Order: sequence, then structure tokens, then C-alpha cells
Amino acid sequence: MVCIETSRLISAPIEIVFDLCSNFADAATTIAEIQRIDMLTTGPVGVGTKFRETRRMLGRDTDAEIEVTDFQPPTTYTLSTQKLGARIDTTFSFVDEGGSTRLSIVWRASSPGSSAMKFVHRLMINAVRRFVESDLDSIQRAVAKQTSAIQDGKVGTK
Repeated sequence: MVCIETSRLISAPIEIVFDLCSNFADAATTIAEIQRIDMLTTGPVGVGTKFRETRRMLGRDTDAEIEVTDFQPPTTYTLSTQKLGARIDTTFSFVDEGGSTRLSIVWRASSPGSSAMKFVHRLMINAVRRFVESDLDSIQRAVAKQTSAIQDGKVGTK
């Protein structure tokens, strides 16, 4: 199993950060590398919600069908997919730290395949770490923009 863990303190309440991160339909406007989201299920987000994500990786667009496999607002959710012979689970955890939010992301890839395939996955770890950090940068910018708009009275809150 390959595992990447990272976190970031975001200067916004937990509900705002969770709502922005779990708004998968609008993820292409939040995450810089996401080119397109196609929702595959309808209704409110929860366990079983599915979507197709088109993401720019290493100069190419790549698609992944993603399913929400755990959803506990406003503290955690997990997204799961199968890619390159591996099951990938990405867990987002949100912790209130005095009005700010600690957003932690744990990305796990388990590869039941050959030793060669497991070696390839390990080689990809630095690239994946950069993608996860870039996603956190995008989330932090989007939250800052949203909270600024709320303070300026330009948008309402949920």
C-alpha cells in the first residue's frame, strides 16, 4: 500500500470548508487541475454519490469514475476509485481549530497486482504528493475568495 498524508490550516469555519470541498459538481471551479466534472448520480451528496472527474495530470487529461464511500458532514468523507490496477481511497478530514479548519487529506493506493505494478505505484508517489498539495492550494484560495465575498456581503451562507 502507498500512503500520502498532508494537512493545511485554513482560515475559515469548518462548515464553509467542508461545504466547498464536498461540492463535487462545482469542483472544476475550485481545483485548478480539474477540467470537468460529470455527475453520474442525482440528489444530495452522500454515500453512493458518483461522478466522473477529468483532471490534468502530467500534461494530459485523465478520467476517473469516483464514488463517495463515506460521508459524515462536516468532519469527513472518503472518495474511492479504481485506477491503473489499484484501488485509491482519498479521505478528507476536517477539524475545527478555534474558528479555522484543519483540512487533512490521506491518499491510499492498494495494489493487489504484481510486484512490478506496485513498484510503478511507488514511483508515482512524489507526483501524487504534488497533486494533493496543489489541490490544497486551490482549496485554500477558493475558501479565501468565498469568505471574502461573504464578509463583503456579496454572497449568502448556507
